[in-house]
Amino acid sequence: MQIKIIGHTPDKDMQFSQSGPWRHFLNEFLIRDFKLIDSDRISNKLDYLVLNSYSKKTLKMAKKFKLSSSKIVMVYWEPRITNPLIYSHRIRNKFGKVLAPSIIWANKINGDYFHWPQANVSKKSESYDEWIKRDNVVVNVISNKFSPLTGENYSLRREVNKRFSAKYPNKIDLYGMFWNHGFIHDLTAYAKQLRKAKYGKFSFKSFRYMGVKYTNYQGSLVSKNNTVNKYRISLVIENSSDYVSEKLFDAISSQSIVIYVGPRLEVAKLNQELVVTAKPNYQSIEDQINKILNMPAKTQFKLMLKQQKIAKQLIVERVNTRVLGDLAKQISTYFLDKNE
Repeated sequence: MQIKIIGHTPDKDMQFSQSGPWRHFLNEFLIRDFKLIDSDRISNKLDYLVLNSYSKKTLKMAKKFKLSSSKIVMVYWEPRITNPLIYSHRIRNKFGKVLAPSIIWANKINGDYFHWPQANVSKKSESYDEWIKRDNVVVNVISNKFSPLTGENYSLRREVNKRFSAKYPNKIDLYGMFWNHGFIHDLTAYAKQLRKAKYGKFSFKSFRYMGVKYTNYQGSLVSKNNTVNKYRISLVIENSSDYVSEKLFDAISSQSIVIYVGPRLEVAKLNQELVVTAKPNYQSIEDQINKILNMPAKTQFKLMLKQQKIAKQLIVERVNTRVLGDLAKQISTYFLDKNE
């Protein structure tokens, strides 16, 4: 059974190393007698196709091989706010099976959910004496992006960093790419996303705080872990409030207290007490930040340990090799059932 797997870049074959989580993904197919082929080796036969990105050219090729939609699986890695086209019925119907790392996405496209995000949490927590050496400051690690669609949280990130840093100087540090590049850069980035508005509902707040200067910006990161480990508090604002991303566990792995803006964690089958929850508005986020900043250090430390304990209980089923191995099992089982 010959199978082609497209990676996260449209129409580009997935590249597999000799080890690591994506190798586990591939191995689940190989042990079930699937044979991986790449674009250069396709001759006159293709049995199954897996897409990790929407790929027009590859779908045209599949037509040439008379591959029915039931032999094509699409994994939705992007939210509606960044790629609304793939959520249309016209695109969804090109695939026999679809999977998504968000229950909310999966429900919209009549697909199946798989565990996400991956978890990587240190087994050993810092001692109190080590932890209190950290700055009692909030860190926000994120790139400055734009989407014109309702549901985006990019503009909320800009608002929080601008307003909170002005009101409470030196209490929130911002890291990441594309900040303080000026109005022309931001306008150009926004304009490139405007064409997506025809596939969804336009948000009039999406261009807020465009081109402004962020005095709390500390630059891009060389090492995320080494930087975030200097802070007691991490602020995580998801791109949109319909999925839980790897940003959550990146923050938790740093052993900082996590303030979280996103969906209810139950939608990712996670314990809500894993985080301090804030609503997707500035006032709620400010209130939660100040509440934690003003806690005694020992109370902060206990809260961090509580979040770490909950995270460690979840890690078994969210180890990256298991997550991607289970995803491959879902896909390969579907194909084998169709082959009977």
